[in-house]
Amino acid sequence: MAFGDLVRRVGSDVAPRIGPAVETVYCSYCGVSVGADDLYCAYCGARQPIEVEPMRASARLLILDAHSGQARATHALLKESNLIGRADPISGVFPDVDLSPYDPGAKVSRRHARIWCAEGRYWIEDLASANGTFLNGRRLLPPRTPHALNDGDRLRIGEVPLLFRYGE
Repeated sequence: MAFGDLVRRVGSDVAPRIGPAVETVYCSYCGVSVGADDLYCAYCGARQPIEVEPMRASARLLILDAHSGQARATHALLKESNLIGRADPISGVFPDVDLSPYDPGAKVSRRHARIWCAEGRYWIEDLASANGTFLNGRRLLPPRTPHALNDGDRLRIGEVPLLFRYGE
């Protein structure tokens, strides 16, 4: 019996999967993988959104060129809570706003900051990052302290300049 025949024979004895597969998603607070139907993150305990809410009045982050100030990319803030950071597949960190392509010096932490919407306002907090989060030129101190965001606010995550836009 040839190896290919053996593989086909063994493969045919495998029971088919019954029911839908559980999708893996990532905690929008800490970035750890959680099941799509989990209500809380097993790692940090943060409540998970049941479903992604539609974009609220077009909130977005523009990634700016550090020299010209021109927009290089735009990220829509589609979730109730949006993790900003640097992707790390080995650690299983996949932020909603991945700044890896704009951060050659790796100054952005994996779980650097988060932006969320509560009571009709957008908020930002630094997640105890190594290089800090800056709002309109001022460092956000202390970490995990919410700061209100307004349309046109300038952010710096590590060394990546951003512009927060809210509205049309």
